[in-house]
Amino acid sequence: MNKLTFFFFLFTALAYGNDDVIEFHTPIGVKKLNLEQLQKQFVEREVSTYNLDTKRIETFLGFSMDNIIHSFWSDVKEANNFVQIECHDGYIAYIEAKKFRTNRSYIAYKLKGNDNFVTIDGYQKKIVDLGRFYLVWKESYKKGADTRRRHHWPWSIKSIKIINELPDDIKPLKTASDDVNWGYLNFVKQCLTCHKLNGFGGEIGPDLMLSENWKKQDDKWLMQYISDPKSLNKDSKMSRFPKYIDIREVRIRNISLYLRHLTGLGEDKKEGRFLHSELEKILEQKVQR
Repeated sequence: MNKLTFFFFLFTALAYGNDDVIEFHTPIGVKKLNLEQLQKQFVEREVSTYNLDTKRIETFLGFSMDNIIHSFWSDVKEANNFVQIECHDGYIAYIEAKKFRTNRSYIAYKLKGNDNFVTIDGYQKKIVDLGRFYLVWKESYKKGADTRRRHHWPWSIKSIKIINELPDDIKPLKTASDDVNWGYLNFVKQCLTCHKLNGFGGEIGPDLMLSENWKKQDDKWLMQYISDPKSLNKDSKMSRFPKYIDIREVRIRNISLYLRHLTGLGEDKKEGRFLHSELEKILEQKVQR
């Protein structure tokens, strides 16, 4: 092995650590399992799903997330629970635990019929290495639907844990408007995977409560940046807001209002916040009316 090759592997090891293992942060401690151990503990399954980027059916080998969750966290029943999936590159997915009960998902480790474990990322428009473990979902394909949400399909998985409730520091006050509350829910689903708010969230982007750049801009600029960052900064690494999502402009405007709301809260603003599920229920009832 020449020096260049040695340093490449050394850098990779330092950057990503042991990506052959998933850490499960259970109520009784951290349990680390490699592929062989997962195969012994869980039934291996095949799952086929439609890839919107390649326009092809992909078949993966993997293990049921529902089985994994209830094996390590038997009491995950609360509507406020989130599954936190951390990846080796700092990306952190926060997915409502209830989605794993209503939708079939799997920790995949191999693409059947292909020695290369890769996919095309439609947001980055490039082929990405999926690492050892990749979360995939069994979805029905509807033309034009943005079903393959990136925050639901994290790759190079490092660890999995259950979050009982999102912290109050990222929630709107109980007195906030419906638009601000909708903005919070959309931020959690679309943005928290990369960005922190008051120290909570993903590691890829900056903590938006500490960043001053966007705060100096007007609302029009902020909404445009959320919509398509590269239109304002060609070097931006931030993904654009999902292209085919319904009421896209309304969602972007509400996220902008939510961020402005949080920046306006001083240290003395300690009013109570709703539980995540309470806020969802309130907004759903208002929509139904």
